[in-house]
Amino acid sequence: MKLRVMDTGDKKVRDMFGLQQDGTERLNAHQDENLPRGSGRNTRGKSTRLLVALLIILAAVAGGIWVYSSGIFRDTPDMLLITSGDKMVIWRPLKDIGDTTFSVEGPLGTTVVEVKQGQVRVLSSPCPEHICMNTGWISKPGGIIVCMPNGIVVRIVKKPT
Repeated sequence: MKLRVMDTGDKKVRDMFGLQQDGTERLNAHQDENLPRGSGRNTRGKSTRLLVALLIILAAVAGGIWVYSSGIFRDTPDMLLITSGDKMVIWRPLKDIGDTTFSVEGPLGTTVVEVKQGQVRVLSSPCPEHICMNTGWISKPGGIIVCMPNGIVVRIVKKPT
């Protein structure tokens, strides 16, 4: 098939339309002049795209199964967990506690933990730097307050199912 452009001497025009110097269409190495255009094309591109699409779908399904099985979307209560050293002192549903304080004994003395409106903080502690007190309020699962010198850990966690 011959295509003509007004000025085939312009290299940009020839390259844009895939033309040779005389204005005829340039054939790629995998094309045959006797075959209709497109019949000699490599089909590996389509199968590669299909494989990539299937892998993306498979990864999305696997991710969805993992998120569902992890229990993130289950309606389990948030639990308050307070430990002193390796001993569990408090393990209760946060919503059932109400506004109160807990005194927790550690090696340095008593750490006071306050619970108010579903939030938790360390109110006082005998540690020297009071980093645990400066942490402030925690209210969501994953929230943690640690008093390293006194060995007290205050956490909000999801109840295991």
